Amino acid sequence: MNEKTEKKEKRRRRRRISGGDILALLLVAFVWVVFPTIFLDEVNPQEAGEYGMYNGPMLPLSSLTGGEGVEVARDVTLDFSIYSEPKEYLYAPERVRVIDSYTLTNPTDQPISMELSWPFEGRLSEQLPVITLDGQPVQATVWPANALNDGKGGINNFQQYSQALTAEDLLAEAMATAPEWDQTVKVYHFYNLNYEGEAKEVPPMLGISYKYSNKTNLWMRTCDMSGVQSGREYLYFELDQDVWLYVVGEDLKEMEVGGAIVHTFGIHTASQVEGVTWELETYEASFADCLWESAQVYAYPGDGPGTTLLTPEMLYNSAMGQIAAKGWMPGNSYSMNGYFHELYSDSRMLYWVFPVEIPAGGSVTVSGTYVKESSSNTEGNKHGYDIATTLGSNLHFTEQCVRLVNTEPVAILPLYVDGQVLGFSQNFGFDLHKGITEVKLDLNEERYYLDLMLMTEQ
Repeated sequence: MNEKTEKKEKRRRRRRISGGDILALLLVAFVWVVFPTIFLDEVNPQEAGEYGMYNGPMLPLSSLTGGEGVEVARDVTLDFSIYSEPKEYLYAPERVRVIDSYTLTNPTDQPISMELSWPFEGRLSEQLPVITLDGQPVQATVWPANALNDGKGGINNFQQYSQALTAEDLLAEAMATAPEWDQTVKVYHFYNLNYEGEAKEVPPMLGISYKYSNKTNLWMRTCDMSGVQSGREYLYFELDQDVWLYVVGEDLKEMEVGGAIVHTFGIHTASQVEGVTWELETYEASFADCLWESAQVYAYPGDGPGTTLLTPEMLYNSAMGQIAAKGWMPGNSYSMNGYFHELYSDSRMLYWVFPVEIPAGGSVTVSGTYVKESSSNTEGNKHGYDIATTLGSNLHFTEQCVRLVNTEPVAILPLYVDGQVLGFSQNFGFDLHKGITEVKLDLNEERYYLDLMLMTEQ
């Protein structure tokens, strides 16, 4: 055999697949189709539906007033198509798009008026549910309540969540007039702030300092930079807006005001600069009036269709409620803007309240579409979603149905005991491999959970 023929024979042998190889490949394919769960993360029964980071269930619609005799059918769709979209940061929870619909039927011969409440736990600064009535955007009032774990520590599972949600009427507290923190304050109002000197590489600011005292409590609408050094409090304000200081307790001592250039964020690098001018008025006022004026400045229109997410009244009510409840003591400086910002950035219970009228013998459909973050574990590829069937709701449900769509990016995690697959880590009854993606819920079951694994690269 010459050299050319020998090389050709070697290539032919390399391409040859034995009968054993074919059987092995067929076995792998068979196992994946019939027993695909052996390739997934294991979940023990004790860990089913339990997470290191619990983000709460999808809560049902409820009624504030009216609705006797109304029958409600709920239909929930979980759409996993957004799993392929980029996340804000690497370790952000996975997200599913939820369409939660309710058909309210009036079996009587008279129209029925109701005031509905849509509960949602989230942040006003993030994407919020879009609620429709028979396909049209709802004109709703949004009431921000307290966070469920406010002052109670973390909530790690559904049982703790349920107890916290039912321990008090968060919506009633949010809608109630807050008790006022009845204090008289001295107001320092700096206005007509200008710089009349030569242009500087770093824009000049208005600098205010005073002797620190635990008998003085200073509030301000906003502050651009601040700090304490050598027994003095230093505050710096940009010149593009008025400066409002509200003093509770003893007046500011040894106050100094002047132009300043802050070269870094460290207050020790500030230096005085000539040419900054201002006018000042001082007077006494009630703290409630000052907070109300500030609330009107910091109330922002929402992105929801046809609705303002947070009116000045709600902003004032929420901030005053927090301040009065905590009984602020002198000795610190606070930015009102910071408290208002918390209402937007902190996770809390939010309630959309809106009226509906159901004609005699007719029906209306209320739907909410939103993005829900998963519960997850810090280690491992496990995340999941809960649905509460009746938690916090007083509606009469006749049925509830849940379906999964666009499930290609996910797999349901298996339950293992001693290496044997017992089933899937869920209590819905889905089976993606058999095409069972729609189930009816037992209304006597308080909570349904679904543990998932991400199957595709993001």
